[in-house]
Amino acid sequence: MSTADETLNVLKAFKLRVLAEFSLPRLRAAGLAPDQYLDDTLLRYLAARQYEVNDALAMVRKSMRWREECDIGRYSRQLMVPLAHFDAVRHFHPQGCHGVDKEGNVLVVERWGDVNTEALGQVCTTKELVKVYIQLCEHQLHHVFPRTSASVRRAVTKATLIYDLEGVKLQQFIKFMYQISRECAEIYRDHYPEVVHRVFIINAPLVFCGTWKLVEVFLDEPTRSKVTILGKTYRPTLLKHVAASQLPKTLGGTCECFPGRPHGSLLDSSSAAHTTMLVTPETLAAFKARVLSEFSLERMEASGLVPAGNLDDTMSRYLLARPTESESFKMLSHSLKWREENNIGRFSKQFMVAPEKLQVIRQYLPQGCHGVDKNGNVLFFEHLGFLDSDAMAKTCTIHDVLNAHIQKCEYQMHYVYPLAAAKMGKTMTKSTVIYDLSGIGMHTFKKVVYQFIKEVAVINQDHYPETLNKVFIVNTPLFFYGTWKLIEVFLNETSRKKVSILGKNYKSTLLQHVDPDQLPKTLGGTCECFPGQPLGGCISTSKFTATHFWNEMDQTLSSYSPENAPPAPQ
Repeated sequence: MSTADETLNVLKAFKLRVLAEFSLPRLRAAGLAPDQYLDDTLLRYLAARQYEVNDALAMVRKSMRWREECDIGRYSRQLMVPLAHFDAVRHFHPQGCHGVDKEGNVLVVERWGDVNTEALGQVCTTKELVKVYIQLCEHQLHHVFPRTSASVRRAVTKATLIYDLEGVKLQQFIKFMYQISRECAEIYRDHYPEVVHRVFIINAPLVFCGTWKLVEVFLDEPTRSKVTILGKTYRPTLLKHVAASQLPKTLGGTCECFPGRPHGSLLDSSSAAHTTMLVTPETLAAFKARVLSEFSLERMEASGLVPAGNLDDTMSRYLLARPTESESFKMLSHSLKWREENNIGRFSKQFMVAPEKLQVIRQYLPQGCHGVDKNGNVLFFEHLGFLDSDAMAKTCTIHDVLNAHIQKCEYQMHYVYPLAAAKMGKTMTKSTVIYDLSGIGMHTFKKVVYQFIKEVAVINQDHYPETLNKVFIVNTPLFFYGTWKLIEVFLNETSRKKVSILGKNYKSTLLQHVDPDQLPKTLGGTCECFPGQPLGGCISTSKFTATHFWNEMDQTLSSYSPENAPPAPQ
């Protein structure tokens, strides 16, 4: 919400509607609202639905129905599963609460590398394991959070999670994801909203980092800021957020609750039992006035930040990208500075990468715009399984590839979106992206690819905000799907809805959003722009690059001049 007063007013209205439907004793009996925490509980449900009262009320109704049907209220008062099941989780899924971070949020640590799915499966069914995890959640909600609140003298309703992936084996990780996390993720999202303050995933293998960097591009700023993916050198980062005395010695802290025991006996093991800003006509007018008092329209258009005639739409995108007007203004100022320092305004007028290098990039990084979805958003396709970084590296530097990416973004913003808008009769400033991962593997995530994805993510997030409508990732391998199911738990509803992870049976889902004549035949549609060419000639490949998208771009932009070639934007 924009101000504390507005948040308070929405909370009051929401509270009246909830209490008109459910009495306070009933809410407490179901375990939804711990004693003296009604307002904090309702704020969590509001935040989970972007402060839309009707949506938040529907979420409360669903959660109350689940709690009463499953008798969840008793989970905070008595053991609801056999002790043997608890012992199995303690031994074979090492985890535990331990202290607080520097802001007072409860710390929860899990060691995924020590998860033993086979041993768990010998003791518990999936349904029984889910009950154990619900009991742990209720214990945190009704006992750990209140005790921590008393200790730090403020209401604590969130946890900071540390997931240690050291020793994770791909097969074990995927199996656990499919057995447990899918069901747990749904329960956490629907019935324990906004209880995650921050997530640190440490000792992350390269494939996990690569997957995250691909997904991260599509997430909003509040969601991205919640999740930090770290490799082996995670300790300095953790210690910025957690005092050494609160962090186990094995993770870079000083604490050993029981010296000599595994992990200091913080964890059991087999060896020892946000919201975005609401854009109204008033907020848009105020923001636009502030921007124009600092930067002239001519200056913003010359830099390429504002396409001709699209001032209001550009201002709205920056407002939506940050929770406050001040942060939106700071973001826009930073983007304008980046554009002027790197002469980005020229990227929409002339080629900034040599033709022979562009040809190589189009061959070995297959991609392109092709048609629109059913709502008129521009479709963009990328076939990551055909990415050949070694072939590109023979001719192009990473700076060349980044400049080509920026050129494509500028061409979309200044030409492709306006053409789509003219056809639809309304403003169009977003793309629907389809990533085809068929053929992708560990060989894809080389160091240079990881660096490229990381830098592209920064450019897209900082300088092309709110241009993404939806993402479909098709032909998804199991390792990618498993990683996504872990990350998905921490994403807000808006971010989750933007990304659809699909396997081999993706065609029916795509056709719900895209008409067949707009979809390449190889992806379940009917289009073949150039019959007989790979991928129907709809998307560039190593054998064919003369797609309609690239041809139109070549005809629109003026010729390349070596003296005008820019350095890689910083």
